[in-house]
Amino acid sequence: MLKFFAHRGYLPQKNSQNLLPQNSIASLKNAVDHGFTAIEFDIWLIENQLILSHDLPNDIRDCAGFSDYLQYQNQLEYWLDFKNLSLENIDTILKILALDLAKKNINLAQLYFAPYCVNYSLTKIFYEKFKKYFNDQINFVAVCDNSSQIADLEQLILDHQIKFISIDHKLITKELVEKFKKCHLMAWTIKDYDTLIQLHNLSVEYFACDILPKKN
Repeated sequence: MLKFFAHRGYLPQKNSQNLLPQNSIASLKNAVDHGFTAIEFDIWLIENQLILSHDLPNDIRDCAGFSDYLQYQNQLEYWLDFKNLSLENIDTILKILALDLAKKNINLAQLYFAPYCVNYSLTKIFYEKFKKYFNDQINFVAVCDNSSQIADLEQLILDHQIKFISIDHKLITKELVEKFKKCHLMAWTIKDYDTLIQLHNLSVEYFACDILPKKN
């Protein structure tokens, strides 16, 4: 079953003047209005707040808050890219995260926790922390953005039975799919239907997209 996650919300194709900012409440609502049932977005811990932004923002007053982005509650699934998770702040992030999720009554099955970290020694620690704080069944996602990481990623997956991999779609080949056949590959970022079809033919089913899901 294909899953389309609106990439930082859904933005118009002609958005050169940034009339609809990414990771904004407006882009979230636009995604829902266009038929998305899942959303991908970027989270930062700044001043003890979880805020949404792809890059480190100059002013958090211009950013949506994590709790505000949960306004559709369990109507959506959520792919959470944590941008500045570290050993120093992970306990704070987990505490705020748990409070916000409880406040909105979010089912953990709706969430994909994806710390953007390709130091797999750290990823291992993050995985254990998330699992201990929530439960063993959470959807924890390892990240891969370079082919040089594949061998270490394979060992991480083997050692910890992580079931999801967030991966640059350009790295996905038939051989890689076979190597990680016990995992779900979450491909980013899909901008055209030809690429989506090619990847789906390789059995990839999870996509962060800048294109609309096609209705059956």
